[in-house]
Amino acid sequence: MSSNKTNVKDFLSFTREETASALVTLGYKVDRQWFINLRNEDTPSAKIYPNGVVHDYGDGFHGDLIKILRVYHGYGNDAYGAINNAKELVGKETNIDFTKFDTSSNKINNNPLPDDFMIPHRIDARNYRQAYLAELKQLFLGEYKGKKMLSANWNKVLEIAARYDISYNNKSGRLIMPIRDTDGKIRTFWKYKKNGEDFVKDDRTYKHRKVLYTKNRSRPPFAITDMLEFRKTPGVPIVICEGEKDALVSNTNGLRAICIGGAGASKCLHEKYLDLFKGLNIIIAGDYDDAGYKFNKNLLAQLKPIAKSVTILRWEKKAKEDGFELHKKFDLADYFAWKNNNGDLK
Repeated sequence: MSSNKTNVKDFLSFTREETASALVTLGYKVDRQWFINLRNEDTPSAKIYPNGVVHDYGDGFHGDLIKILRVYHGYGNDAYGAINNAKELVGKETNIDFTKFDTSSNKINNNPLPDDFMIPHRIDARNYRQAYLAELKQLFLGEYKGKKMLSANWNKVLEIAARYDISYNNKSGRLIMPIRDTDGKIRTFWKYKKNGEDFVKDDRTYKHRKVLYTKNRSRPPFAITDMLEFRKTPGVPIVICEGEKDALVSNTNGLRAICIGGAGASKCLHEKYLDLFKGLNIIIAGDYDDAGYKFNKNLLAQLKPIAKSVTILRWEKKAKEDGFELHKKFDLADYFAWKNNNGDLK
């Protein structure tokens, strides 16, 4: 049976290149890995895929150019207006050379990496000790009232760095840490450099990114291997953080913490890991911003049916109880920077 109902999708679709050109015309910046900032954020979390669809891993938006116009540019229910504007935008010429964009396969490599890969980075951490320790200190800094302060005891920092094999790549000046699966196999590498310079290549400026991961590799939650040990003492709470930094800082301060895959990643646990959280006491600790609120909300919905208890760290309540001041994007590193320099938990 045929239907006389017409769907917006029946009108037209756009390639990735057409979508990118239109978005650049609208004033967005698209990098050569097809990532884009759809929202006001430091690191782009949306990506344009080969079929022209854009997915934002930060807030879950998923849609084509027409949907972007309707959601972000005031067209709302005016589908035909959005379609006409999309056609007009795609018809305009831009000077983007897409031959220089990354067109490699998005296929994820699930094969483990050899532990021997870490050997040269451990050697760099020894041979360039001063540079390595300087970057390690940057990783464990928090901020309170505009002042940068160490968020943990330095000896404990060194202990945790050794525990998680945080090493150094002298060529890039970045810390490097293996991210392992529940079998202890390396699946990807986390690479961190807090401060860095933007650089120009092929007449294009690339912004420095604090956190990088090995490209096109699966990314288990950081410290997921520890969950096997955590389950032996189920009464002790487990903290789930947004990113590796907060999880590392939490561990140096005596908590049991993991993160779900890094800031900017999908803010839910993969279903294959959910059994590890059954019957446990969980604390969800997103940052003090909109992304952190959504992080908390998504994980609560996932874990409440299976965990013994799930508590969200409410920063405003915590600040009132403990007597510290909040700032935008306040996180666990900032909290422990305050705590270790000004007072104790109540």
